[in-house]
Formats: sequence, structure tokens, C-alpha cells
Amino acid sequence: MAVTQDRASARAGLINGYLAPQNLASMGSGCPVAALAVDVAREAEDKPVRLAFLQGLEQLIALLADEQPDADGAAAREAALGEIPTMVGSLVLARATKGHVLSGEIMASARRRLLADD
Repeated sequence: MAVTQDRASARAGLINGYLAPQNLASMGSGCPVAALAVDVAREAEDKPVRLAFLQGLEQLIALLADEQPDADGAAAREAALGEIPTMVGSLVLARATKGHVLSGEIMASARRRLLADD
């Protein structure tokens, strides 16, 4: 039970940190996945940047999978694969609407949905 609570707490910390106002404001030093995904997608599949991006994304997936409170192995990876697009997409859209109330609504909604089971 303690391990599950520790994982849940760590997962909540990762999600809250990722969807924090500081991360919203720090495009240059924030998440490279959110900052570069669209640009990397435009590159040819054999470009080194694609491999580097993939490796970084796999690290993010593994980090979040390791903190899944009720899952291990393939189930934990599956959970992380469902959560990361919500986190990244929310950050991208919130940055694109920065200065408007919608930006904060996007971030808050993503946090609530991701943490609803905790």
C-alpha cells in the first residue's frame, strides 16, 4: 500500500509540475516534446533529430510509467501513453492561448482529468 501511495504522490507531482504556470511560461527551458513535436514531425524520418526526439519521448513515457500507482509493465506504459498526450497537448494549447482565460482553463481541466483517480 505504501508503494502505491508513493507512486500516486510522485505521479501527481510530475503532472502538477508539468502543468504548472512556470512550465507554461518557460518555452525555451520547458518540455522539449511540447516545444518541438510539430517541427520534428516535419523532418524526414531518417534525420537524427527524429531519433533524438523519440529517445527523449521514450524517457518521458518510462518516467511516467514508473509512477503509475495501480499498474506495472505493459499496463503502466499504456497508462503513460494515454496521459502524456493530454499533458503535452494541454501545454501546447495553453501556450498558444496564453493571456486569455482559456489558457488557464485548459491547464486546470487537464490536471483535474489526469488526477481524478488519485
